[in-house]
Formats: sequence, structure tokens, C-alpha cells
Amino acid sequence: MRGVVVLGGLLGIVFSWVPPSSQAQDAALNLSVFKGESWGAHLRPILALAVSAEGLIATGSVDETGKLWAGIPGRLQKTIGAHGDSVTAVAFSPDGSLLFTGSDDQSVRLLETRTASERQVLRIQGRVRSLAASRTLLAVGTDNGRIQVFELRQGGAEATALLQGHSAEVRNLAFKPGSGVLLSGSRDGTVRLWDAAKGTSLASKSEGVPVSGVAFDPAGQRLAYALENGLVYLHPANAFSQNSAVRAPGGVLALALSPDGAYVALAVRGGGVQMLEVASRKLSPAWSDPRDVAALAFLPSGTGLVAAAGTQVFAWVAPTAVFRPGAVQAGPPEGQKGGVRITSTPSGATVLHEGKVLGNTPLTIEDLEPGSYRFTLRLQGYESREISVTVTAGRIQAVEARLTQVAAAQPQPGPPAAVSPTVALISPPNREIDSLEFSVVLRISNPAGVPLEIELVDASTGRTLTRLEARNVGVETTETRSYTFRLPPDTPPGIVQLTIVVTPRGDHDGELDDPRRGVGRQAEGVA
Repeated sequence: MRGVVVLGGLLGIVFSWVPPSSQAQDAALNLSVFKGESWGAHLRPILALAVSAEGLIATGSVDETGKLWAGIPGRLQKTIGAHGDSVTAVAFSPDGSLLFTGSDDQSVRLLETRTASERQVLRIQGRVRSLAASRTLLAVGTDNGRIQVFELRQGGAEATALLQGHSAEVRNLAFKPGSGVLLSGSRDGTVRLWDAAKGTSLASKSEGVPVSGVAFDPAGQRLAYALENGLVYLHPANAFSQNSAVRAPGGVLALALSPDGAYVALAVRGGGVQMLEVASRKLSPAWSDPRDVAALAFLPSGTGLVAAAGTQVFAWVAPTAVFRPGAVQAGPPEGQKGGVRITSTPSGATVLHEGKVLGNTPLTIEDLEPGSYRFTLRLQGYESREISVTVTAGRIQAVEARLTQVAAAQPQPGPPAAVSPTVALISPPNREIDSLEFSVVLRISNPAGVPLEIELVDASTGRTLTRLEARNVGVETTETRSYTFRLPPDTPPGIVQLTIVVTPRGDHDGELDDPRRGVGRQAEGVA
């Protein structure tokens, strides 16, 4: 089957919607009935686009205007020309009665869509980068990393909360449908979940790469976010699980979830639009175009997709619903999996499962299949503790482990009893490394003089970064030593959270004397 050919309006460029090779996908998308439309919307590049529940289209541009369009191709209903700088964000209220436009002029304008009349101007503390609205709330993300929350009332909007946690511009916002739960993405490489009404943080996840798009599916069962490097993540709507990512070539600029939750449309840098089928995690080209797509959205009727590229708006529309509203077909429901939250007294214990380091307490582990799990908790100066947990579907099981301090050695005739060594990570003070070459400072106390194997571990993945052997260190007194290492050049970019695992070795343990032992990634200074 051939793709539908779309003529690119003013520029005369030919675009094509390329159907996936799979017949099953072909039938699901029914691409042969799509009709392509386009129209010149602004004089300068479009930065933002949104579609209302009734199918109205809003755009914002570098030309300092926002525009409201009806139908496809768009019939201009209103130009919001009072902004004094680029219009960087647009959003509709869930019922489509209000349109919000945000600008670099540090303002948000509220417009009634029925009468096309302006209701209110909000002054914002920062340049506006993103907007999202629920039934009762408006969230405004700015270039200074803050999110300002306003309560929507009959007479307008009133500031109620300030959400702080991001350290760079908040580029993406989305409300979970029917709730006050807010998802945010930032150039600081983190995604966060908030209770916007209460002004509190619910969860966060650091990816180390700027976030380029966030969304909830219309049924509120799933969330998605994309990174500038092309990685796309899908999670249950209430948490950040450990799901694997899909990579889109070229990097992702924006994303949208279809009304049935079965597809994610991705604006790919220099490559138009690609379509990700959620259930199969298959990625297929949908629209080829060398220009960058700034924003895109599905029509709420399920009949098509709208995108903004350059100064134009492009739309693909079918006569009947193809992406069926409310028919969420996005794989297994989130309730099929569960999780566990492990706390310890004292906190800070290393948690291991089947020999893999998962992190330090307090620790929440999600996306677990129902069943029984055994975890080991280790903390210097305390006895190791094993705990068993039964994970049930749809629940986070809480487990508290009280650790027992190692008893002081009792005087015995003969040689004095060995005292357990202790190793503390002094630097980096926040346990984070963000470059291929890094240094650590360890404080080592080892009265018994036994050889020590010290592992530096990535706390988020459990991956051992390097091992070093320490002999004759910390015997006479507590010593502080510095070591410098270099990671391989193909190490993925991002911030790594360090933890250490120390294993005492007896002199009879010959493998420490093997020159092949250790990790070749370390550049200098093995004790």
C-alpha cells in the first residue's frame, strides 16, 4: 500500500505518510483513509501547538502572537497580539472553554474560546516555557526552573503554589486527566510528579539528559516522556518504574499520546514524525520532513494528528476514528505489577537482590511481578539482614528492617580479635559523578590489616564501575586516600550516584594477588 502524499502548502515540498510494514499495524492505523491538509499559520516559526476537546487548534510563534483556529484546514478565529515577545506555550482547559498563551514577556493571557475575548493577564516570575491546565488548576513552567500554580475560578486565576525542585527551565508539563497530579520535564535532565494542589513533590527521576516531552494518556493509566537523545520511556501513571526505553533515531523534540493510548507520536529531529506502538514497542516512520517539528497533538476525536513545522500547521485526518478515544490498548494495565518500599533503622543500608546493588534505604522498587523476593541489607558496623517480601499486584508493600549493631569483641586469651574495617566515601560529598574522569576520597580504618576489596557501584543500576584492592592501609590509624579513575568513552551521559561495597579478604584469598583482577577502567592509583 502506498502512503498518502501531502503537498506542503506555501513551500511546495512533498511529504508522505509512510505506512508500517506490518499488516496488523496497517489495519489498525487504516492509513489509506487519511487526508493531508496544511496551511500557513504564522509569519515566523511556530513554537507551540495545542488542540482542545472540541477540536480547536491554538498556535504560538516567534512573531509574538498566539492564534486560535477552527476546523481543518484552520479558519482563523482570533489573533492574540498583545504579547511583547515570542509566544512559547499554549494550552486549553480540559473542557476547551479557556485558552492560555504564555510568552517570553513573562505573562500568561487567558482567553474565552466561545467569545474569543480576553479574560485576564497573569504576571509570571520568569519567561514562560510550558503550560498545562486541569479542571481547576493552571501550571506555568519557567526558564528559572520554577512551576507556578494558579487556581482557576469563575472570575479568573489566582496564584496558590510555587513548585521548586528543577534547576533549569521547565520545558514540559502535563496534568493527569481528572486529577491534580502534574508531570514536569526539565533541561536539568529530571522528570517529576507533583501534587499541584498541595504544592508537594510526589516522585522524581533523573535521566541526565534534557527532557523534550511529557504526556499522560487520556485514560490516565500511563505516562510517557522523551529525552533529547531519543530515548522514550513509558511508565504507570502514578510512578517512575524501571521499564526499558525505546530509542528514536536523531533525538526527540516533542511527543503526544493517542486518545486510545495505543500510540505515541514522536517529533524526531531532522526526521519529521515517527509512530511508536506502545504494546509492541515498535517504531515506524510516519511523516518525512527535514524541518524540525516543534509540537504535535492528536485530535481528541481520534480521527487524526496535527503538527507544527516552520511557519505551517500540518494535519492528517480520517473520516472516522482511527485512534479510538477511551479505548486504551496500551499493553498490560498497571495493576498487574506491584512494588516494595524498604526502610531501615538506621537508614542508609545498601539493598541487594541476587547480588545486585539496588540502592540505599529508604528505597522504593516498582514494576515488580507478583511473587516472593529476598533482599539483603548491609551497613558498616551492623549485621547483614535478609528480608523476604511477597509482592502483590497493584500495591507497594512497605517493609521496615531494624539492623543489629555488631557486638563489641569480648576479651579472649590469645591474639586479639580482629576488628571489622570501615570505609567511608568522603568525596564527592553528594556521591555524584558527572564526567568520564573522576576522583574519590575514601577514609579507611582497618586495624586488623586485612586486604580489602572496595567496589564503586552505580547505585541506580547496580553496575560495578571499578574495583580496587587496598593492602596495608588504615592499619596504624585511620587514613584518607584519594583515587582517580576514568570510565570508558562509550559510557552513557548523565549523573551517576555512587555507593561503595567493601569486602574484607584474608591473606589466603589468592585471587586478590592475581594481576588480572580488577577493572581496566581505572586510570590511576590503586592502593
